[in-house]
Amino acid sequence: MNYYEIDFKELLGAPDPQSSDAVLLNPDKFIFEPSQAELDDFISQVENAEQFVGANAENVGIIVDRRIDNTEEARLKGFDFGVQYYHDTRFGNFGYGLLGNYQSKFELTQSGNVVNQLAYTPDMTATANLVWSRNNVRARLTFNYTDEYDADPGLAINQDKVDSFFNTLLFVGYDFDSNSGITEGLSLRFNVDNVFDEDPPEYLRDRQLNYSATGFSLGRVFKLGLTKRF
Repeated sequence: MNYYEIDFKELLGAPDPQSSDAVLLNPDKFIFEPSQAELDDFISQVENAEQFVGANAENVGIIVDRRIDNTEEARLKGFDFGVQYYHDTRFGNFGYGLLGNYQSKFELTQSGNVVNQLAYTPDMTATANLVWSRNNVRARLTFNYTDEYDADPGLAINQDKVDSFFNTLLFVGYDFDSNSGITEGLSLRFNVDNVFDEDPPEYLRDRQLNYSATGFSLGRVFKLGLTKRF
């Protein structure tokens, strides 16, 4: 198990013109009562400058530079954990594993305002697996889990929660043991992604449909593979 604490500086973002702290933290992004020269210079830098031809500085109280810049900060804390166990039996070799992440803190500083993002992201994701092998045959079952979390009331549309998600993946492989002939170095593999065809939880945010899940979430998919080593 590993504990981590990460402070991010100068993340990409833009100042919030509604925040007084944004003015104090990013004074270069605000021009109050600009002169005509300052207004003309700023207009010359924007892509749609033609829309502002003839703009008079006397009619402009403030210019806010909302272009993306390194203005944000974030602080994360949590645990990465994992355990694996293998043992031999007369039926073959078995292995069991559990890997995951648990977030205990996720704070995002935007324009000087600290926002707790932990409620609006899954605080735990985990993957468990069961593996088995005997002679030339290998098999693995993988289970992925994403915890439920709150929908951001400032972004979500008619939604309070984003449901948890659990899906299953299956892998079976066979290695031919021939030392010569066409099967030398030949392996077969078969995968089923999202075995039970589980639909990922929907998150209607900013009028766009989003999905947030750990593991394959596009529906049940069958894959057959062939590998030949020379």
